[in-house]
Amino acid sequence: MNDIKSLFKESNNFTAHPLCTINLYKIHIKEWKEHKNKILSLMYSCFNSTREYIDDPLISYTDYFNSVRMEYAEEFIPIVKPYLQKFNPDSVYKFRGINGIWAQRYYANDFHAPHDHGTLGYSCVFYAKFDPKVHSSTMFLPPFSNAYGKRCLTDMENIIEGDLLIFPSNITHMSTPHKSDIDRVIISFNLT
Repeated sequence: MNDIKSLFKESNNFTAHPLCTINLYKIHIKEWKEHKNKILSLMYSCFNSTREYIDDPLISYTDYFNSVRMEYAEEFIPIVKPYLQKFNPDSVYKFRGINGIWAQRYYANDFHAPHDHGTLGYSCVFYAKFDPKVHSSTMFLPPFSNAYGKRCLTDMENIIEGDLLIFPSNITHMSTPHKSDIDRVIISFNLT
């Protein structure tokens, strides 16, 4: 008996109609190379001076819990804003702007457990310090099971430093355990 895949390939009796699609968008921020050193310098100053804001035992540094906007945000937002303005007219959800911005720094054995950012808008991950040879990108869990009843982790391939991922805020995502001694740094924010 043929397996189900070969039956589908041979059949001309059906057409596929996407039932649900979830788009994840990737934009490369070209200006990152020229601004990287200044923004990372501001970020590392925050990393070294705001240890009291670490409130997550799984991540070496996050300023998510800091209610004061960090200096690096003031430098970073003008770089990504033009890209977001070009994205917004064609996006399904029309957002007004950035709502919250924070940085995370991962060392060996750090990870971020599966989570989402609520039901409204988009969430974003910007890869500020990222080496594809030793770092992994954000992993996503689809909101529904596959035909075998499993929810498989999916990652974005070909991520490089300077890439910005935009995805629906209600999509569960995570950072798998960081295996490198080279730190991985991201900037995250929401669009609402």
